[in-house]
Amino acid sequence: MKFLFSTEFASREEALALLPIIRQAGFDGVEPTFLPDGFPSVRSFREDAAEFRLLAEAEGLVIPSMRGGPLFWPRFGATDPDKRQEAVALADKAAETVRLLGGQVLLLVPGRWEPDQLYADLYANALDTAVRSADVAFRHGITIGLENVDNQFLLSPSEWRQFLDRVNRPELRLYYDIGNTVYSRLGHPAQWIRELGIERICRIHVKDATRQGQIVPLRSGEVNWAEAARGLADIGYDDWIGAELPLPPASPLAFLIQTRSALKEIWGE
Repeated sequence: MKFLFSTEFASREEALALLPIIRQAGFDGVEPTFLPDGFPSVRSFREDAAEFRLLAEAEGLVIPSMRGGPLFWPRFGATDPDKRQEAVALADKAAETVRLLGGQVLLLVPGRWEPDQLYADLYANALDTAVRSADVAFRHGITIGLENVDNQFLLSPSEWRQFLDRVNRPELRLYYDIGNTVYSRLGHPAQWIRELGIERICRIHVKDATRQGQIVPLRSGEVNWAEAARGLADIGYDDWIGAELPLPPASPLAFLIQTRSALKEIWGE
């Protein structure tokens, strides 16, 4: 396995400060976030991607993927077709950014359930955006991984399997977050992994959580890590594992070292 740390960079200066300690903690890669005003930013994504890649490579860090960021939440499955078109246009910029960073996977959230929206309409809207996003991914030669998040949508491995199979494109798969399943109280991660399989899962995020809705450091929550690791071994997954946890402003290096140590204890690497 190879391990990355997934986080946001508010500015170039923050990247200069954090990238060295991510590497110092023992991570192999970094996963930035596509932000309206950040690094890389939506407004200057080409220039930012080129500079971010140089900074990461100078520290010996790979950039295998990028998070699509907050702009997709209200757009991906929206009732308003103009918002869904905005999601596709954003996906195009984000996919180009991933390619310029040297990555292979763009993480997107598949929208969220609006208060006055029928679930069937959310499903149809998200499916349409997913198909058009797969076209974007194909043009840029990357994969889009939709992440299971706490959005009141696609609430079981069976529903995810049906959704992905209806899209039926190798360019669009699941970026599976182990901790989000526990955080959202939606069952057992190992069973999600086995039911969805290597043909639908493109990448893995890890965080620890309690079933009371708290995100906590790795190995201090209620995720059964031994079972989750066995599940990944059972389906033959041996790609990147991304730690996606809030980085505390105080003592970030100590937190990163603790996180990397926990990953080593879980996977023995």
